[in-house]
Amino acid sequence: MGRTLTVQDRTELESSLRELEGQRSLTETLRSQTHEFSNRLHVISGLLSLSETEEAQEYIRGLTGLAGGPFQHDLSDASLSALVGAKSALAREAGVVLELTADGSVEADWRADDDALTVVANLLTNAIEAAGDGGRVMLEVTAGAAGFAVQVDDSGPGLGPDEAQTLFRWGASTKDTGPASSRPAGGRGIGLALVDRIARRRHGRVEVTTSPWGGARFRATWPASADTGTGTGTGTDGDAGDGTGTGSDADPGVDAGRDNTEAPNTENREDIR
Repeated sequence: MGRTLTVQDRTELESSLRELEGQRSLTETLRSQTHEFSNRLHVISGLLSLSETEEAQEYIRGLTGLAGGPFQHDLSDASLSALVGAKSALAREAGVVLELTADGSVEADWRADDDALTVVANLLTNAIEAAGDGGRVMLEVTAGAAGFAVQVDDSGPGLGPDEAQTLFRWGASTKDTGPASSRPAGGRGIGLALVDRIARRRHGRVEVTTSPWGGARFRATWPASADTGTGTGTGTDGDAGDGTGTGSDADPGVDAGRDNTEAPNTENREDIR
């Protein structure tokens, strides 16, 4: 009569269970935020329908906590200009200088869709937090018949090789140890994951390199002819998780041999005030 002893390492199983519980909690949080956000949109819509423009602006300022102010730089698309204007107000409050380089080009008949606005917003938010008080952020947008490209540089601490490989995983964040560690932890690890997911869905790519200031450079691109369906299939170059070479090589408005660490053209940039 013999006995068999089976020993199983439960570490990986327990880790997966904790991750699943975290995803469930995140889902419930997002559902609550969606409901709250919808109610606020109804209020704004009602104020605008009553021609109460100033009241709507005051309500929005109360929600965002931003002083706002006019955005003086025309990016051809009204939605994109409004978004960057709001982010410039956020940057000012954080003590960050947000610069718009003239190296990019937005064609007059191009219109920003939800994907483009989401990517620009999340990359700018990430860069502003990374740069911190006294830091700098530079934005370059190229969009038109050839496709879409956005590049954001920051003067933050930069990213190590291991961080760059895991940064686009859902829930991954470096904010706990960066200069923005005082910011609330809720909602972290979502923005860059969405950027990567959108780029892959549009058969594009997201690249992470070093900015001229030693911080991080994020560049997201996709071709105009890409299928904008809801699938999550990757292209031919990238790994679905790392975000460092996803999708196709299409990079509108950029020479293939461009050095990713070239210094910014100080003659062709404007501070966003």
